[in-house]
Amino acid sequence: MYIDDAQYQKIVEETIIATVDIIFINQQSQILLWMRENEPLQWIYYIPWGRRIKNETVNSSVIRKAQEEVWIKIDPERLLFLWVYDDIFSKSKYQNIGTHCSSHTFVYKLNDKDIYQLQNDNQHSDLKFFDIQWDWLHELIKLRIGDMQTKSFI
Repeated sequence: MYIDDAQYQKIVEETIIATVDIIFINQQSQILLWMRENEPLQWIYYIPWGRRIKNETVNSSVIRKAQEEVWIKIDPERLLFLWVYDDIFSKSKYQNIGTHCSSHTFVYKLNDKDIYQLQNDNQHSDLKFFDIQWDWLHELIKLRIGDMQTKSFI
């Protein structure tokens, strides 16, 4: 579903955006992060996420976003639901407008075949695995990692 830029700016300014996040973990329990090219979080390594489309189920949104952002077809049976997070950012792609997302977050454990297929999309300049213990990870990623550890997902 296409929303023109002026309409989307009004939505970002006045509403909470329904999104899905996917946390990809390799067999060494490292997290896969992308260098974001746009706001919010421009030039920060972060997990892939994106807005949901009306009349699309949460699982369908996750499957679509994985295909669009990392170029892999995920197995829905391997998706682990983590939590719904309120992600509030002071910035957006629109000047002087913050972003508030309600993010259904999932964990997906990658196998070797998945890793071979990973690619960047046009919103990210780099992707790589990081140790989950690194202090410089974004605070929202650290929050999710803590929840993953509590649920024994990693």
